[in-house]
Amino acid sequence: ETITPEGASFLLLQTTELDIQYGDDYKLQKLEGSQWVDVPIIIDDYAFHAIAYELPKDKPQTLEIGWAWLYGSLPAGEYRLVKEFMDFRGTGDYDIYTITAAFTIE
Repeated sequence: ETITPEGASFLLLQTTELDIQYGDDYKLQKLEGSQWVDVPIIIDDYAFHAIAYELPKDKPQTLEIGWAWLYGSLPAGEYRLVKEFMDFRGTGDYDIYTITAAFTIE
């Protein structure tokens, strides 16, 4: 119910002791055959805010993404959101994890 051709809501929940942070950036991919392919971006110049949101342990957050400005209205198909999360330990001391969430546009 939260998925439309123009956007979706994603529930984030982390259950580790890590200091997880994430930003506004993301990309979308579409399943074509057996491969995930980047969805074409419809504008030439774009940017995401350079920000770090904290994702505390056992405190769910809803991530609302409206992608119509970047990708347009998506046709029916199988897609996934691709997003990076950082385990931040200190300046210059972090690991980055790429997380995906698959969804269907009817």
